[in-house]
Amino acid sequence: MKTLPSGAITILALAAGCLPAADLVPIAPGGTVRIVGSHGDLNIQGWDRPEVELVGIHTADVKMERRSNTEIEITTSLPPRSWKRLGRRKWPSNFEYQIHVPRDSRVLVQHGTGTVAIANVRGEVQAHVHMGDIVLLVPGNEPYAVDAKVKMGSIDSDLGSGAASGRRLILRVGIGGITIKSANPKATRALPAPLSRAGSASAPRS
Repeated sequence: MKTLPSGAITILALAAGCLPAADLVPIAPGGTVRIVGSHGDLNIQGWDRPEVELVGIHTADVKMERRSNTEIEITTSLPPRSWKRLGRRKWPSNFEYQIHVPRDSRVLVQHGTGTVAIANVRGEVQAHVHMGDIVLLVPGNEPYAVDAKVKMGSIDSDLGSGAASGRRLILRVGIGGITIKSANPKATRALPAPLSRAGSASAPRS
């Protein structure tokens, strides 16, 4: 079973508003937190405060921009040497991010290489990873509309797929895996990992 990544983290740069490192930025209920261009370990945790907190470390330039009362965007710019390493298919695994968001946030992630771990978020989640893994811990006893696909890899999920209604979970991985775990496993059933190249989540067997 995969575990959520963690680490002590420091932000290098935040957006044009000149916000200090690890500042708390307010956001309206049900707002959108968009993360673009991240690499390495991205750990997103839901909390009860109406604020977003970001911390990051190492050689990336991480910027946060408050686009409106309901939307915050976090972007990462890699230095030239890191782009060379990516060209040789080596992961910039020393990049780490810790992000706290309100539990009811809508979370959108565009991630390069590495692991995206999301826990305790009750809003819609859309996460795309080029190469690596998505690990999602969801609250139990809630309806979900799961759309999870992997081009090359596997899916391990406590939830079914294709529900007509419920909280939307849209997850895509190029090469790697997707793990979805329920905080209340008694309320769900295990989904076997697909064996095909183009894996996708399907309804649990009865």
